[in-house]
Amino acid sequence: MDAQAQLPALAALCRRLGTGAARGACEFHDELVAVARVKDSLSGAAAHGSQPTISREIPMPTPSTISDLKDFWTSEILGKGKPFSWLRLLRRASRSNSCNCLFWLRLAQYLDTRPHRFTHSLAKRISKSLARRFGVEIMLGAEIDKGLKMDHPNAIVIYSGVRIGKNCTLRQSTTIGSVEAGNQAIMVGDNVNIGAHTCIIGSNLRIGDNVIIGAMSFINKDVPDNVTYITQKTSTIIPHQPPA
Repeated sequence: MDAQAQLPALAALCRRLGTGAARGACEFHDELVAVARVKDSLSGAAAHGSQPTISREIPMPTPSTISDLKDFWTSEILGKGKPFSWLRLLRRASRSNSCNCLFWLRLAQYLDTRPHRFTHSLAKRISKSLARRFGVEIMLGAEIDKGLKMDHPNAIVIYSGVRIGKNCTLRQSTTIGSVEAGNQAIMVGDNVNIGAHTCIIGSNLRIGDNVIIGAMSFINKDVPDNVTYITQKTSTIIPHQPPA
C-alpha cells in the first residue's frame, strides 16, 4: 500500500485521538481534524506528475515518508520487532504521556518534511501544542534518529541545530542548545543516556556513542565514546547554632 493510500487511516487515527481529549489523551482537536486535508494536498501534487524533493546537506534521520513514520512509531511506541497496528498505536498514544508526546513529535516532523505550506503550518501548530501541554520544545529542525525515549516528557528543550543518533534517552528538564544563533550543530551519538536536569550548551560539540550522562550535568565540550560523564557537585552541610 502506497503512502497516499495510508493517509486516510492516519487522518482517522488522529481524529480518534482528538476525541480522547476529555480523558486527557491530547488537546489538539483543531490540528487533528485538519490532518485529513493532507491527503488532498498530496494528491494534487501527484495529479500533476510532480514528485517534489527536499534537498538537504545531510540525510535527515527523521520520518520523511509514511513508511518511515510507521517505522519510527513502531520503534518508539509499539516496540521493536512487533507488527504495526493502528489500534495498538492508538491505545498506547492515548494512555501514556511519553507515547503521546512521541506520537505527536514524529507526526510533526513528518509533516514538516512535506513540500506544502499547509503541512508546514500544521507541523508548527502541533509543535506549539506540545510545548503548551508537556513543556517539550523540540524544534522541528532538530534531527533525531529512531529509538528516542522520553521517560518523563517535561521541560525538554532542543534547538534546531542538534543531530541525535539512535536509541537516545532524554529525561525531564534537559536542554540541548547553542549560545547564540548561527552556531554549528551539536552532534549526539548512538545509545546516549542523558540524565535529568542536564544542560548541553555550545557550538560544534560532539557527544560520542554509548555515553551515560549523569543527572544535573553541564557539558560545553566534546565527550568521547564509551564513557560516563558526571559533573562534580559539592554538597555542604552547615549545622545550625543552638538557640541561646
